[in-house]
Amino acid sequence: MPFNRPAQVVAPDVGNSTVGAGAFLAELRASWGEPDWFLAGTSMEKRGEIPARFSSSDYLIIYGNIAQHAATPDFFIDYALAGVPLFKGGIDLGMQTAPDLRSAFELVDRYSSPRLPFLRHAKVEYGGRVGIELVANGDLGPGRSIICEVPLLVFARLAGRYLGRPPHEAVIELRHSPKGYRDRYSNAAGCEVRYQAERDAITLPEELCRRQSMTFDADLWRTACYRCEEEAQQKHSDGFLLTLRSQAARFLAENGRPPRLNELAKQGNISSRTLLRRLRSQNETYQAITDALLRTRCVELLSQPNLNVTEVSERLGFADPSSFYRSFRRWFDTTPNAFRKGLQGGDLNGRDQG
Repeated sequence: MPFNRPAQVVAPDVGNSTVGAGAFLAELRASWGEPDWFLAGTSMEKRGEIPARFSSSDYLIIYGNIAQHAATPDFFIDYALAGVPLFKGGIDLGMQTAPDLRSAFELVDRYSSPRLPFLRHAKVEYGGRVGIELVANGDLGPGRSIICEVPLLVFARLAGRYLGRPPHEAVIELRHSPKGYRDRYSNAAGCEVRYQAERDAITLPEELCRRQSMTFDADLWRTACYRCEEEAQQKHSDGFLLTLRSQAARFLAENGRPPRLNELAKQGNISSRTLLRRLRSQNETYQAITDALLRTRCVELLSQPNLNVTEVSERLGFADPSSFYRSFRRWFDTTPNAFRKGLQGGDLNGRDQG
């Protein structure tokens, strides 16, 4: 049955940024029988296909269409209850394994914003409470209710895992009016939900946010922090550096050592001289690329208690342990054994003591 097409669909202005939600939204559209309204007003409407990445404006239009036309606009609650992650990579691992909620909120505040061009996650503290506030970069359109309800529900579920029980002390605040599924949303969150509030946020008492999480894992948390740093650096690099780092990582995985300069240049079908010139133009060096690669892999290997330091050194491609120790001291300003004790004991600094 044809739908009543809206007179005008206005896309919030978020520039030329893109999002990578194509696979998820394509599957959701197919599960609903590919209704005409799903892509109405987007640049994809005529061809009827959703690519892997598409514009942020089209993303917001789609969620506006869902909010206005879907028979089950609360579909996202099922995804949250099933544990579908809000983010990917290091930030997702960090949210699962952080020492406490405060640390998880700080991680989200620091690393999540570049991934969502139209919405910023900011850690907030007020009235003895700590949490995350969603700050929109402009008008989110009619889909703002879903766009804001999804992450706050995920954070409520996260708090429940950290505490080992429903987060009754949490409060979710939403600026919009309640929707028809308000009771289901509140039950899924396990906490109070306030509508027509001054902000879109979730907060908990500071004491609870400092309590050690039941899912804390020191070595995985350290790994997550380093992954977040690496991913943040990659995000700010151009396609040339992204490709170069990817090729170097693949070479390390396949050969047990990082590529030499001429080997890395060969993978890019350029000369070593051209590679060095292009690296200089990006204020980057071959040494920095291989160091970053080895640092990340080193943390992952040291997190495995069955490997001794000599074995870690060999897996990283060092000719002898003394070379590995010198590089490790340069990377982390400590020794491998002291670093590993910090991982095992929850000391996230991993420094030599005395």
